[in-house]
Amino acid sequence: MFKNYLLFTLFASMFSISSIFAMGNKSQDKDFDAYKETFFKEYWALNPGYAASVGLTDYAGILIVPSSSVIKSETKAYQKC
Repeated sequence: MFKNYLLFTLFASMFSISSIFAMGNKSQDKDFDAYKETFFKEYWALNPGYAASVGLTDYAGILIVPSSSVIKSETKAYQKC
């Protein structure tokens, strides 16, 4: 009888502990998903060429088109430094 009570108590405590950890993981998953979304939005904004190379067209508007006027203006900006 005592052995059955002990086994029941052990399984009940294991179940309650696992449910507590499962609830904590859901919160951590949401936090990580939010971090991941923010990280990649900022990463793609800083690297629009790479975003375009992997097929993301959302950042194509901020790509620098290598025309002669852009090259001259960037060269002047670097020469001022």
